[in-house]
Amino acid sequence: GCGVRAGTGALAGWGDSAPTKGEGGAGTVPGPRHAPFPGVAFARVAAGADFACALQRADGRARCWGSNDRGQSTPPSPAPGAPGGPHYVQLAAGWGHVCAIRAADRFLDCWGLDGQGQQTNAPGGVPFAQVSSGGAHSCGLVAGHRRTARCWGYNYYDGGSVPAELQDTAFAQLSSGEYHNCAVRARGTGGGTG
Repeated sequence: GCGVRAGTGALAGWGDSAPTKGEGGAGTVPGPRHAPFPGVAFARVAAGADFACALQRADGRARCWGSNDRGQSTPPSPAPGAPGGPHYVQLAAGWGHVCAIRAADRFLDCWGLDGQGQQTNAPGGVPFAQVSSGGAHSCGLVAGHRRTARCWGYNYYDGGSVPAELQDTAFAQLSSGEYHNCAVRARGTGGGTG
């Protein structure tokens, strides 16, 4: 697991400590347990199968470490003339992919494994309030007063889709597991898919 320390924003990790590739796959550093970037304050962190990504507190830039065999530790590059890369407000990690909500427009950027549409099937041009990733799928809550759920990626056990009876339901929060999702309806009742 990984966490962000209260106050300092320093990263902490525990569990498997096998050596893996460093940031963006460059060099060798300890795995997700031994978080790199000393002295950098972070706001959020998400751990995948053998990698992790975190958002810098100062600017929302994604920094990743650990395995990069599927591109999961290589966040999008900055646009020409833009310093430091895209800035994000939230991110989620699956087995080998990451999806993050851009600060500027609340649209998604996804990177890493794409064998089941984890990147290419992500909704484009849709602003999101929250994103959550499971094994090889992700779901998000559309920004706005309705906050309906959208899912994409691997659809084993229906985890990569929203059931017809829940497609117009407003949700307050959601969480994705390996093949399933659970969400809290805006009025406080739960619902699950997959």
